[in-house]
Amino acid sequence: YPLPLPADVNKVSSFLNSTFEDSKGQLWFSTNLGLLRFDTLSKRWRIFKNNPADASSLSSDIVFSVCPDPIDPDNILWVGTNGRGLNRMDLRTGKCKRYDETDGLPNNVVYGLLNDDVGNLWISTNQGLSCFNLKHETFRNYTDEDGLMGNEFNRGQFYRSNRGVMFFGGVDGITWFN
Repeated sequence: YPLPLPADVNKVSSFLNSTFEDSKGQLWFSTNLGLLRFDTLSKRWRIFKNNPADASSLSSDIVFSVCPDPIDPDNILWVGTNGRGLNRMDLRTGKCKRYDETDGLPNNVVYGLLNDDVGNLWISTNQGLSCFNLKHETFRNYTDEDGLMGNEFNRGQFYRSNRGVMFFGGVDGITWFN
């Protein structure tokens, strides 16, 4: 059915980067104008944006990807941005904890986010792939020296198969692994 956008979203300049349906049936849209959530029960929109005066808001309005938390998917959503790193969003409050290069992320451009079966988050960037251990909040970074096809990945080029194989597309080809 048609989903009319909120009045403050400019349809001309909005760019849809990824979509996700959470366990509650809410639809999430990553755009260049923020993160949009459509509640399918109430038929209402909510927009999450960066507020420079609030360090717990999204780090950027340009959102490339979202991924449910592998441990607590009903309450935590991971959000990847263009140039402002990774955000851990608490779905109960809308507040974010931010991670960037100073925390060990290889690059602040986060194209793709996938979770694995053991509680890690896999992240594609402009400087390789990163495995984020959620329990210890540590990053392990991989580059072409570790066997990747290249270090620069692309927006929208990530997928996890039913068997757990992860695919990340970049300028030098596709890297996949289990």
